Amino acid sequence: MTDHYEALGVDKNATHEEIKKAHRRKVRKNHPDKGGDPEKFMLVQRAYEILSNEEKRRRYDNGEPDPPNTIHEAFSYVAGMFKSIMNGAGEQLICIDVIGKMQGFVATDKLKMKKQVGEWEAKIIFLGQVKARLSHKGSRQNILTDILDQQVRELRGGIKSAEHQAEVLNLAEQIVKEYSFNPESPMTSDRARGAFEVTFGMGGAFRGSFATF
Repeated sequence: MTDHYEALGVDKNATHEEIKKAHRRKVRKNHPDKGGDPEKFMLVQRAYEILSNEEKRRRYDNGEPDPPNTIHEAFSYVAGMFKSIMNGAGEQLICIDVIGKMQGFVATDKLKMKKQVGEWEAKIIFLGQVKARLSHKGSRQNILTDILDQQVRELRGGIKSAEHQAEVLNLAEQIVKEYSFNPESPMTSDRARGAFEVTFGMGGAFRGSFATF
């Protein structure tokens, strides 16, 4: 397991302010856009995620396993979106508002997540109402109540997982906002004009439908 204190270059008694300063210094040194090592940059970001959070730092200091790697998951999510758009668009990628599409994907996923959590929370309330109406007079194990309790535990586990995914999406949203893209006009793009000529031919005869730009 990576030593997060070593990754930031601070000792275990470092204050929150010292950790922030060390993080800024390491980011400037290792940022890939400035010729830094991407792997070291990720280690620095991960270390800061843990040590800048009081609860996560306490657990780390106590030797507990690292929590999910939010930063890594967010970068993977953003990379996956970009690759999906790139592979689907092909050479027409230059004519697409790539960043706008990515922002739209994140917003859609956040809405889906919020809706799903709302449904789970409503079901927990409903199961509680069912349990309140259920009585058991026998001496045997109350298996029906156990089933209800198990379902509630599973739903709460799903909500906890969704809360982590919401953190990932929020961070992914911030990452995407760091970029901008100036798409080329479809009719001024050599690639688009080529697609136009293939579709209509030199004589203007229609040969098929336009691909969506």
